[in-house]
Amino acid sequence: MIPPLLLRLRLGPRGLWLPLFLLWPVWLAGWLVALPCALVLLPFRRGRRWLRLGWAGWRALCAARGLRLEVGKGVAGFHLRVY
Repeated sequence: MIPPLLLRLRLGPRGLWLPLFLLWPVWLAGWLVALPCALVLLPFRRGRRWLRLGWAGWRALCAARGLRLEVGKGVAGFHLRVY
């Protein structure tokens, strides 16, 4: 499973490309901080819940690839696409 790399956002005639791969190191650092806390809590229910939540979040992020959202038409429209 590969997470999204780019996000294209268009508001009317203007377009913007956002490189999501630059956020991966931030996400990884957060995961590395949270993982030991979840492993300490593993004997309790909270640790298992946090591990499952992290894995479900990763799967949801990877499933966002190919997402296409269009609201409105033409110049008044809002378009979002995840690559």
